[in-house]
Amino acid sequence: IAEVGYGIEERSRGQGYATEATLACVEWALAQPDIVAVQATTFPWHAASLGVIRRLGMQRCGVREHDTLGELLVFERRR
Repeated sequence: IAEVGYGIEERSRGQGYATEATLACVEWALAQPDIVAVQATTFPWHAASLGVIRRLGMQRCGVREHDTLGELLVFERRR
């Protein structure tokens, strides 16, 4: 399982760059023979990140705890 992360500097937000770039990474990773899934995590309150994850076709698969900030939602897209 591979994990993907992303961030966009403030002036470039809202233009689809995170979705476009991350989708390319996810599709590349899933084309690799040893990768069966790609995961991403975000906080429940992070609406922009949740939007990217939704547009990537990822499904919620769990929860994990961040050391200082609390609950992280775990999403994944499988082959």
